[in-house]
Amino acid sequence: FGKRTGEEAAKYVKGKKLSSLSDSEIDAEIDRVLSFLEVKDQVNPYEVFEKLRETMSSNVGIWRNEDGLNKALSEIAELKKVAIRVGVSGSTKFNPGLVTALEVQGMLNIAEMLVTAARERKESRGAHYRQDYTDLKKEWRKNIVFVKNNETGYTMRFDPVPELPAELKALLSKEEQENA
Repeated sequence: FGKRTGEEAAKYVKGKKLSSLSDSEIDAEIDRVLSFLEVKDQVNPYEVFEKLRETMSSNVGIWRNEDGLNKALSEIAELKKVAIRVGVSGSTKFNPGLVTALEVQGMLNIAEMLVTAARERKESRGAHYRQDYTDLKKEWRKNIVFVKNNETGYTMRFDPVPELPAELKALLSKEEQENA
């Protein structure tokens, strides 16, 4: 699937005009990256990564419930406060810690969105299994989408899932067709 995804991504961007970045935007990003090398009283990015991994494994695994999802959101909020102090030593040259410091910031945001969506979806569907909402619900046949904004970080919305093409739907059992 990776090859196919790459090919489709290449087709999508072909002929598209690149958006331009101002010098100030570029300088701001360089400053952000370099700031991880200047943090005093540093928190190790690998420790934050490991705590996030433990939180997600313990509370947002295959079987989920409201209590676990709430606990995960609370722990992620605490980790985001700690992550403000993530820093590394060394330079920008071959510095896996710097890469992890950058990645863990995004991981925390993605984890928060994933858990928020899982808590919002009051049903079980596909790989999302809620112990407290075991049934598949027709009204939840929608995608949960997060859109970045500058005020709160992101906004959650619900998009309808397009109908399956008739030729694909014909291959499904009657029960599968009702839930598709």
